[in-house]
Amino acid sequence: MKKYYLKPLLIAVSLFIYSVSSAQFREKYTGGNVNDDIKGMSFISPSTGFVAFTNFIGFTQDSGASYIQRAITTGNTNFNGYSVNITLGFIPTGVAAFSVDSLFTYGNYSAEPSILFSANQGQTWKLVYHDNVNGSSPDIYNKIFDLKFPVSSGNIAVAVQHDKILRSSDRGQSWSLAFSAGKMERLNFPSSGTGFATAGNNLYKTINGGVNWVTSNTPLVGSSYNYNNIFFVSNTLGYVSESTASAFYRTVNGGTSWTKTTDETLMPVNGSDLIFINDSTGFLCKEFSYQVYKTSDSGKVWEPCKKNSNFSYLGYG
Repeated sequence: MKKYYLKPLLIAVSLFIYSVSSAQFREKYTGGNVNDDIKGMSFISPSTGFVAFTNFIGFTQDSGASYIQRAITTGNTNFNGYSVNITLGFIPTGVAAFSVDSLFTYGNYSAEPSILFSANQGQTWKLVYHDNVNGSSPDIYNKIFDLKFPVSSGNIAVAVQHDKILRSSDRGQSWSLAFSAGKMERLNFPSSGTGFATAGNNLYKTINGGVNWVTSNTPLVGSSYNYNNIFFVSNTLGYVSESTASAFYRTVNGGTSWTKTTDETLMPVNGSDLIFINDSTGFLCKEFSYQVYKTSDSGKVWEPCKKNSNFSYLGYG
């Protein structure tokens, strides 16, 4: 089944849909709670999908215009034998859907990395992975950062928390440790076998669906760099952003070597999420600016996408 993913392109209460005919983003949905941020999205068709809001998982069948709210509470969650700190409740980082009846949300319970599964569109939940607070974690925000089902992989799923890459071979019902390293953040699988993970100043690569991981070459070597976004169009062609210098890089040989696409002193490129829809056209969510940028020339030039309304959060623009 083809899946439509749009990660948190706007950390805000407004959902914007990109319209090809009008060549701009138009406001699709506005929530009633300014503290109810959009954390992630997973669409299984252009009309049907799920959005992880701070306070609920939203199910939509009209392309995001309206949502059935699915709460995650102690009353509708099977904790599956895990001892969980429920003081702050479940805080989602994102959502991933196989189908309307095979849904995952991931994040944390009071800094305890957790993955929840629902077989009924989020009406009830089962905790399928949970880890305790890690005092030696490289980041105080201990949670599941990302979860992916490699393309056409059948039952394989891969997830990352700070110092771990997790793998499931039974469609996310159980999880085991595949690899351990520091500051894991993002995953990308251009195919069922080949995948990449960002980890601060390191990049990692798998060629067997996440069973084994090896260090991959980075554009620059050094402890001060932070490779925070990665997206591969194919096993060989991919892009990565580096947040410290706001630099952007491209590879055509699977990460063996990288070429800088922009001069960061003239055009800094930094964002909280990245997606390419073909070998030249990509979108980047700019950090702290509530703005989506687009490139049509493989990352050389980035321009802000037009939108039909402006969003301001507590006056910060």
